[in-house]
Amino acid sequence: MRSGWTRREAEWLALVCLHSGVFLRSQYLAFIGWTNPALANRFVRRCRKHAVEQPWNGSRLRICRIAARRIYRALGAEHVRHRRPAAPEVVLRRLLSLDCVLEHRHAAWLPTEDEKVNTLTAAGIAKDLLPRGLYRGAVGAQYRYFPHKLVAGMVSTSSRRARVMPTQAKAAFFLQGLAGVVGALDGAAVWQAVGVESGDDDRVELEALGSMQS
Repeated sequence: MRSGWTRREAEWLALVCLHSGVFLRSQYLAFIGWTNPALANRFVRRCRKHAVEQPWNGSRLRICRIAARRIYRALGAEHVRHRRPAAPEVVLRRLLSLDCVLEHRHAAWLPTEDEKVNTLTAAGIAKDLLPRGLYRGAVGAQYRYFPHKLVAGMVSTSSRRARVMPTQAKAAFFLQGLAGVVGALDGAAVWQAVGVESGDDDRVELEALGSMQS
């Protein structure tokens, strides 16, 4: 996917496409470790053939959404819905998810449904305990796991963590959906849910601490 992009730019595009599909200029600057807005403006201009820039929910804040199918295809994520327009609350959740990934870059993030399912089942969690939704389409009905597409990551130390940052409206549903997973880890890990309200952000962290080994 690096054709025409620097290595750092390609890394950023992959990070955004897999975890959120959208980003702010401030998030890009945090990723590259600089504060000069001109660098972010230049990168956004380079993205114009592959992205859509739009104001955030009628405000002056501008959001960049990577919309080019071929970029997602190059990442093996052509059918990820991140490239499509979404409701403001979904966009907010995706921006918060990207914030979480940027704050914990060294975690082993599981961006796709398959990675989440495979990692948790390999850790001994029964597949039927994972949060899922039933979807019906032209090829028939099928279950999709982790339907809210919230970020999750595993820390390969003496602790293992899954962090989620949904909007308040989704928090209760998501935590309820993970009840089976939490129960399956009983005895191997101690789980705690922490809710934090800060300004317009509603954040929830689900943290598992214990001696589970990767």
